[in-house]
Amino acid sequence: MEPWDVLTSIAAVSTGDVWAVGVTEWPITYDFGNVVAAQPLVEHWNGSYWAILTLPDPEAGPPDWTLTQGATQPANAPLVGSSALLGVTAESAQDVWVVGGYVTDTGVTDSAPSAWQTLTEHWNGTSWSIVQAPDATLPEQLTDGSHQPDDLLTAAAEAPGGDLWAIGGAMPGSALTLQLGLAFGTSSFTGWHLVPSLAVTAVSYRAGYQSSGSGATSFAPGTSPLAGVVTLGATDAWAVGAVILHWDGVSWQPMYTVNGEPFDYLSGVAAAGSGGLWAVGGTSIVHATCA
Repeated sequence: MEPWDVLTSIAAVSTGDVWAVGVTEWPITYDFGNVVAAQPLVEHWNGSYWAILTLPDPEAGPPDWTLTQGATQPANAPLVGSSALLGVTAESAQDVWVVGGYVTDTGVTDSAPSAWQTLTEHWNGTSWSIVQAPDATLPEQLTDGSHQPDDLLTAAAEAPGGDLWAIGGAMPGSALTLQLGLAFGTSSFTGWHLVPSLAVTAVSYRAGYQSSGSGATSFAPGTSPLAGVVTLGATDAWAVGAVILHWDGVSWQPMYTVNGEPFDYLSGVAAAGSGGLWAVGGTSIVHATCA
C-alpha cells in the first residue's frame, strides 16, 4: 500500500527559512479491521527548494507485514506504534519547535490501542532533539478502566523573549495546555509543565478508536481539543477550539460566547499587532481589538 503525506502547519523565520510539518500516513488492514499508522513529516524551505528532513521518532515505522495486503502476522509480533506532528512555531533560525503526539500501540497486534502521549521536539540551529513533555491524568475513570486520556498537541506559539505555549487535548473532554519554563533572566528552557485548563466536552470512546475498528486519528468538532494558539507575552496568550481561552499570567479564563453570540468550532487564531486578534472556524470569524 502506498502512504500519503498530509501537511498540517507552517511557520516562517524568513523568506529563506520556512518549516512545514505533518504526517506520512500508512493504511493498514489487519484481522480486527483497518487503522492508519503515522510517521512525522518535516519539510524545510531554504529559499530555493523544499527538503524533507529526518527527525527523532519515538516510534519506528510500521513493519513490512502490516503494509502488505493479506500478509500474515508473525508470531509474537511487536506492537505497531504511530507518531504525528500537528504544529510548528519558529522564533528564530536557532529556535524552532514542533508538537504532536505518539502512541506505542495502534491496536494492530492486540486490538486494544494504548493512549496517545504528547510529543515535542526542538531545533537549536544544528540538530533536532525530543524534549520530554508531561501527559494529563483524568480524575474520572474512562470506559477502558484507565485514567489516562489521549494526549495530543495540535499547535504551538512563541512570543519574543521565549514565552511558549503548546496546546491540544486530553481526550475525552479536556483542553490541554503546556507552558515551557525558562530559567530566570535567560532564554534557556527548563522543561514543559502542565497548566490547568478546563473540560470542554466528553465522548464515550477513546479518541481515534471505536469498537467498529475505525482507527481514524481526526477529531470531530464539538469533541475536539484546542486547535490554535497565539502567544503575545508572559501574561497574554489566546487559545481557541470549542471555547476561547485567555491566559492572563495567572490562569486560563474561558469565553463561551462573543457578545452573547455562540461561535462555530474555532480552528485557528492569529495576532495582527494593533489590528487585534482574529480567530476562524466553520463559518465564524471572530475579531478582538487590543487596547
